[in-house]
Amino acid sequence: MKKSSCKVDIRSEQWHAHGFTLVELLVVIGIIAILISILLPSLNKARQHAQEVQCMSNLRQWGIAFQMYADSNKGSLPFDGEDGDIPGNPIDFWDAPYMWFNALPPLVSARPYDEQQREHIAGTRSLPVNGQNSLFVCPSTGEAAGPNSSNGYYTMYGNVLYPPGPGPQRPTFICYAYNSKLIPSSGLAVKMTKLRPSSEYVILVEKRMLPGELPTTDPNYNRTLNYIKSDRKRFTARHRKGGNLLFGDGHVAWFTNAELNISSGLDSDGIVTFNWPGKVMWAIPGVERAN
Repeated sequence: MKKSSCKVDIRSEQWHAHGFTLVELLVVIGIIAILISILLPSLNKARQHAQEVQCMSNLRQWGIAFQMYADSNKGSLPFDGEDGDIPGNPIDFWDAPYMWFNALPPLVSARPYDEQQREHIAGTRSLPVNGQNSLFVCPSTGEAAGPNSSNGYYTMYGNVLYPPGPGPQRPTFICYAYNSKLIPSSGLAVKMTKLRPSSEYVILVEKRMLPGELPTTDPNYNRTLNYIKSDRKRFTARHRKGGNLLFGDGHVAWFTNAELNISSGLDSDGIVTFNWPGKVMWAIPGVERAN
C-alpha cells in the first residue's frame, strides 16, 4: 500500500506587496486630525486642572508656614512690608528675617527669598520664574509683563540691613502676595486670634502677573503689578477667570475675579467695603479699610 503524500509547491503561491492608495492615506490622516481635535481640548483642560491643583498646593504650604510661624511667635503673623513699587515706598528690608517671604519658606523646607535673589544677582543661580517649580510661582502664569518688568521679572524697591542703607531695585517673581488690608498701616503686629472667624479672613492673595489676565475694559486692568502686597484690585484671573485665596484657618478657595470686585455695600461709617461677611473678609472692621 502506497502512502499518499501532499506536497505544496510554494513556487505557485503568489505574494504581492500591497501599499496604501492616496485615498486611503487621506482617510487615515483625516481620522487622526479628527481624533486630535477631539482630544486636545480634553488634554488642555487636564493640564490646566493640574496646574490649578499645584497652585492650590503651593498656597496650602504657605498656610502651614503661617500657622507654624504664629505658633512660635505668640500668635503673631510675620511682617508684611510695604508695596515696594517706588523708591519712596520700599518693601522694608530685603534681607530682614522677619519679612514674610524670608521667615516662612524655611518652615516648609524652602529657602528665604532674599537668599534666592542674592544668588540671582551674583549670577550663581537663577531666581525662580514662570515655568519653574517653586513655592513662589504659580505654574499657570506667564512672564511678568507691563510697566516695571524686565527680563520676565518685576523690579521692586527695598532697603538692606547689612550694610544698612537703601538697596537697589531687585528682580522679583512672586505670584502670591500678602493681603494689603489685613495689617494696619501703622505696622502693628496682628495676631491670629484677631481673625475671627479665621476661615473668612484672607492672608495671601494669588496676584496677577500680567495685565492681560483681565480684559482691557476692566477697571483694574491698568493697576501696577510690581507690588509685594495685593488685594482684590490685583487679584488674578488666570484660573478659569479667577484664582485662589489663602485664609487664616489654612484652607484655600477659588473665586472668580469678578465676584471679589463686587461691593457688599456700606459699613457702619457709610464707607464702601468689599468685605463679604460669611465668605471673604479683607479687613478687620475698625482696623483697616478694604477700599
